[in-house]
Order: sequence, then C-alpha cells, then structure tokens
Amino acid sequence: MRRVGAILILLFLALSFSGCRNNILAEDAAYYTETINSLLWCRGNSSDGAKKYRPKIEIVEKDAYGRVLFSYREGFSTDHEDLSSLNIYGFLIMQAEDDEFVYYYEDVNYVCVSFTDYREDVCSRKVDELKTANDWGKEFDLDKCIKKTKSTRKIKNNLDSSVNSFIDKKEKEAGTDFRVCVSAQDDFGRTIISMSEFGGTPWQGRLIVCIIQPDGSVVCSDDYSLVFDYFEYANDLQVLKDKANWNNEFIAE
Repeated sequence: MRRVGAILILLFLALSFSGCRNNILAEDAAYYTETINSLLWCRGNSSDGAKKYRPKIEIVEKDAYGRVLFSYREGFSTDHEDLSSLNIYGFLIMQAEDDEFVYYYEDVNYVCVSFTDYREDVCSRKVDELKTANDWGKEFDLDKCIKKTKSTRKIKNNLDSSVNSFIDKKEKEAGTDFRVCVSAQDDFGRTIISMSEFGGTPWQGRLIVCIIQPDGSVVCSDDYSLVFDYFEYANDLQVLKDKANWNNEFIAE
C-alpha cells in the first residue's frame, strides 16, 4: 500500500507541475493569443528556466467601445521593479473578442519596453501613441482587424532539419551561438523565428529575424539589410513580413 501511495503522490506532483508549465489561464486566452502573434520570442515562456511561470497579463484600461489596453510580461519577475528577470514586457491593445476569436490591428497593436531604460514618462508617451494608432475611443471597425483563433498553448521550438541547417550556417558566419525562438505563424504556414546572440550584455547582441516559408525557404532580415533592435522592431518586422508576403497564399517560385 505504501508503494501505491508513493506512486499516486508522484503522479499527482507530475500532473501539478505539468499543468503549471503548460497551461495559460482560460480568461487570458484572447490577450495571450494576440501577444504570441505579435511580439518576437514570445511563446508563453521565453526562456527554459521560466517554463513553470505563466506570463503576467494585466488589464490597464478599457475604452467606451470595448477595446482593452493590457500589459504582458514573461520571465521570472511579475513587476517592473525586477526587470533583469524579465524576457518580455509590452503593452498591447485588443480591439474585441468573441467566444472563438480575438480581433486586433496587425503590426501597430503593440509597443515594447526597454528594461535598461524603463521610465514612466517614456511608457506613458508610447502608450499614448499606441492608443492613437489603434483608434482608442472611436467606434469599432471590424474591417481594419485581423482575427486569430484563441489559444492557451505555449509555443514549442519545433524546427525541421532544413531550418536547423540554416541556423547552423548563420552561427558559423557570425562565429557565435544564437538563442532561437519560434514566434508567430500566419494562416498559410509561414513561421517567424528570431535568433538572438548569446553572451555579453543582455539585449545588446546581434538579432536576426527570419520568416520560414511553407516550402522551407527562408526570408531573412540580413538579406534586406534590416538591423533589428530588441525593443523598437515593429517597423522592421512589418517590412520583413511584406517581403515574405505574410498572411497571403504561398506560391512557390
């Protein structure tokens, strides 16, 4: 009986840790889905050591038409007092949600916060600009929105051999290792990956962003002289998406 009891306890603990590691809260599904489809290296936990921590999602403000301004944080820390333990800190605006989908303006729906220069006045200015770009306080316009099916699943770094070969080539060219994170996917099979340089001051090394096409070919920021910043990358990411014909039917050349 003792052996059976011990096995049951171990099974309970395993399930408890599994749930903690893998589950996003159902009430956060809309906000989480928008974020993982918007921010780079965002997948529910952006470092292996943070797997047991859920992202911290907080509603900051709502307008009269149902839009929601929310903050999103990944990593070990839950507030900006310990930014060194964060991997991501951003503000986003959700236009609307229903039982199945979340609706938002693609590419202009977020701003990221620099951990090394966090200032309330800077955040306030960025949030004001974010509100303007997302029609805060105006009537809802579905035609301007993209929609995504709600999800509570964390993103996994499952890459095929051809993509891993491409990453190996880039590491040899750069003479360093890259930390690779899979981010958003479009409706036609494209996937965004980011490769950040290990070592040195955090968030200061080289950052390469690529879009993997359905046939395995790669559209890389290096090919278009796009120099991605770790926080101010929205414009460059939009350019790269345009180069890859993001969210349009893929036609092999």
